[in-house]
Amino acid sequence: MATNVTVEIEAEEMDEGLSLMEDLKSGGLNISRHTKMPGRVKIVGFIKKRTVEENFDLLDLEQAKAGLAQYNPFVLNKTIAEAYEAVVDVLGESGLMVIADNHMSQPRWCCSLDDGNGFFGDRYFDPQEWLQGLSLVAQRFSKKPTVLVGMSLQNEIRGTNENANDWNNYVTQGVTTIHNINPNVLVIVSGLNFDNDLRCLKEKPLNASALDNKLVFEVHLYSFSGDAESKFINQPLNNICADIINGFVDHAEFVREGPNPFPLFVSEYGYDQREVNDAENRFMSCFTAHLAQEDLDWALWTWQGSYYYREGCDKHVKIYD
Repeated sequence: MATNVTVEIEAEEMDEGLSLMEDLKSGGLNISRHTKMPGRVKIVGFIKKRTVEENFDLLDLEQAKAGLAQYNPFVLNKTIAEAYEAVVDVLGESGLMVIADNHMSQPRWCCSLDDGNGFFGDRYFDPQEWLQGLSLVAQRFSKKPTVLVGMSLQNEIRGTNENANDWNNYVTQGVTTIHNINPNVLVIVSGLNFDNDLRCLKEKPLNASALDNKLVFEVHLYSFSGDAESKFINQPLNNICADIINGFVDHAEFVREGPNPFPLFVSEYGYDQREVNDAENRFMSCFTAHLAQEDLDWALWTWQGSYYYREGCDKHVKIYD
């Protein structure tokens, strides 16, 4: 396993994050990335009134609750926000660091083009509530700089309403909001089109002069990013791999070059680890070679193995792990 590795642990319902500490630590991992609770102020105000146990009761997750009671009982009587902070503390005690990643304005699975959470001004994506949510998280963890080391503004910005001008405007407000409250934390910014595309920076760079070298860009890539993943089957692997890597450099990796370079974090990639999909298997051999060659920091989607509850299904098994 490479040393530049980040583990992605999605925390939509505190997904198994509490029981992985020894495995993560023994594997030599030095950073752990969580998706943080929704940033909407109305949602935050609501979840403060409900404990983890009450949430599990609401979803009739008796077996999962019994597991928590046996192995991690300290979270049951905490609110969701308190439980999330407790997980961050446990990670810190184990020598790990955390990046809080804002996924959705609602506690649900991410992402689709029509979920109303994709771009600033969408049905469930009020920019002012988003900024207030970033403020709350930045304040909550401002005294834990050695544990919570980064905050990602928004996962996989997307949808029919996305455009470069609004992206630049609101992202600038987001990074400034976080940095003014917590100047120690890295501020991580995703691009357009499900975080595949940062090319808008070529036309209009972000104004990062006041961020004290705390700005990091992130990118996602999968076999199905862009054209259909059948491209890995229908074309010679060397040819399609060269095309994919050239596109990756043009869309995202270019931020590391030039007179004003920035760090780039590959915050998601992955595949069906049952290895039943030839296209995904070929993508992985191509992309992991590039990650190693360029010494890029990365996070594998995802680690937890299963979910307490996802998309109406309890004990949902995750194959991208």
